[in-house]
Amino acid sequence: MQNRSLGGAKLQNSSFTTALRVEGLLYSSYVANIVFNGCLCYSTTVLNIATIYALRKTVLTPKPLRILILNLAVSDLIVGLLGQPLYIAYLAGELHFKVPDSTTFIVSSLIWNILYLSSFCSILALHVDRFAAIHIPLRYNDLVTCKRTAIVVIAIWLFNILLVSFSVLLTPPRISLIIVDTIILFCLLTSTWSSYKNFLTIRAQNSSVENLARLRKSTHSALWIYLVFCVCYLPNVFIEIVDAVYGYGSASIVIHTLNIYLVTLMFLNSSLNPVIYCWKMRHIRRTMFGILQNISRR
Repeated sequence: MQNRSLGGAKLQNSSFTTALRVEGLLYSSYVANIVFNGCLCYSTTVLNIATIYALRKTVLTPKPLRILILNLAVSDLIVGLLGQPLYIAYLAGELHFKVPDSTTFIVSSLIWNILYLSSFCSILALHVDRFAAIHIPLRYNDLVTCKRTAIVVIAIWLFNILLVSFSVLLTPPRISLIIVDTIILFCLLTSTWSSYKNFLTIRAQNSSVENLARLRKSTHSALWIYLVFCVCYLPNVFIEIVDAVYGYGSASIVIHTLNIYLVTLMFLNSSLNPVIYCWKMRHIRRTMFGILQNISRR
């Protein structure tokens, strides 16, 4: 009997030690992500403000493409101004074991999901634009106008606002997840297919004509934006599906911890997009370097 009681005590001590380690892992994850997102807020805001200013100044980029990139930069700017601060507040509340205010949590969920879906739809619109420029160049200027591009951008935001409001406020979480994931899957499949077709077509063209050279550069830029976007967003999509299946119980503590980092990775994309613009678009790079130099001097 004594040996059995000692064995039970050892088992209890082992469980207690494991619980402490898990709690320590969660605590360090919360602190690390709060600090990292605090730094990212500044870089995301400054870089995307510089991008928006540079896009307004440049005249070399086609206007419809400029509108689409500007829309993506505005979405990234909102991430820095609202998305990441709300995520920091959420992590801080979880860190201190406080139950978040229901109204605040609903507003945060609405903003996160609107930005989430808008990013996917904006990437899709960007690749459809390049697909039209490559495969129907003679009709591109007639079909893709600034007015129509602006209407598409406004429609993307209105559609996502209405859809997210309906799914978050009026439908069960699982149904909401199915709706959002269906739209994301459609955007991913369409963007992947158009990116693949664009890459093959551009690769087959060996002409050195200036218009084709610019088209090749803009297509490569869109491809890099898409690849980096997938690296930052797809892990979060996968882990959210796993979380919806297994929940946040003790058995899924590793998934929950991983999810904290993957949301930060998703936010990191908003700081990486301006870097891609600077790297792949020379006229935008010059303007942005001048802006950032002035900011650093001040």
